[in-house]
Amino acid sequence: MKFKKGDKVRFLNAVGDGLVTKTTADGTIFVLDETGFEVPAEQDELILISQYEPPETDNNDTAAAEQVADTFDFYPEVSTIEGNEAAKAFFAMVPQPGRDATDADLDTYLINDSNYIIFYNLVEAGKDQSRGIDAGIVEPNTKIALFTLLRHEIGKSSDYIFQLIFYSEGNYKPVSPIEKKIVISPIKLYKEQTFKENEFFHEKSLIFDLVAIEKPDVPPHKIENEEKEKLKELEKMLQTKKKADTRPRKTVKKVEPEEKREIDLHINELVDNTTGLTNGEILSIQMDKFKSEIEQAIKDHIKRIVFIHGIGNGTLKNELRKTLTQQYSKYAFHDASYKEYGFGATLVVLNN
Repeated sequence: MKFKKGDKVRFLNAVGDGLVTKTTADGTIFVLDETGFEVPAEQDELILISQYEPPETDNNDTAAAEQVADTFDFYPEVSTIEGNEAAKAFFAMVPQPGRDATDADLDTYLINDSNYIIFYNLVEAGKDQSRGIDAGIVEPNTKIALFTLLRHEIGKSSDYIFQLIFYSEGNYKPVSPIEKKIVISPIKLYKEQTFKENEFFHEKSLIFDLVAIEKPDVPPHKIENEEKEKLKELEKMLQTKKKADTRPRKTVKKVEPEEKREIDLHINELVDNTTGLTNGEILSIQMDKFKSEIEQAIKDHIKRIVFIHGIGNGTLKNELRKTLTQQYSKYAFHDASYKEYGFGATLVVLNN
């Protein structure tokens, strides 16, 4: 099956669904998910939920247009933003949630904070030779995921070179191509104050400006000496930490926040015996469980919760989604991963 722009699809290997934004000559399909990220996927990693049909042009037939508009309502549109005419791009390192920023793996992103289209080439700069990591396109005012830097690899990783070309359709002010080398300082990544609040992510992150011209205040040889001293300081700090870890001490168990919680609403999971219960009473027990669990998940700051309701005649699923729409309208919901649950579960995104 061939997918086209605007088709609604579900991920087979991940939770959630999205809209097809484009396909490439090599068969890669880009999907805009509900969080605003454009995710590349292969055709066999997706299943079609619904095909995009443009609205009728008849002014009297507004129902079809409203139906299509609702399809796109959940997903952010890629569009120009007033005031973003300047070429702006950033490289971000974001600690993965659930751990201290100085001890977490780092997800990296390329951010296009402009009305230009960006063609990019990402190179890993080694001591003797360089290696191409990624290349592609970033649409205006969007961000894409690049790679994950594992915490134990910090200090071993190379520097990164970004080569950027800014382009726009129609008339626009040309921008000179940009090449920017990002030097990763290991010692900085072990300091809490390195990661700061920003406008691009909920988490504190390390953001590098790829466009701004930075003029060093000190000579290059002094910067190199300072980096060597920082590496010595890092090695000393890690050795001290290693020794400290061998000493007996009292520890306080740290409760890691849950990323996702699963709740099975099948009646045989909720009561020991269903003898004598009417269909209405069974539904009432299931909905009471649903409401208590979603309220508890909100209090526990759970990001996502999956309610397993099965397929059946659809009564429980319809009642659950009706309640979500009426009483929990601030939270997005959709079918959970088809690969994990088939068509029998609903995922609620709490974004706590």
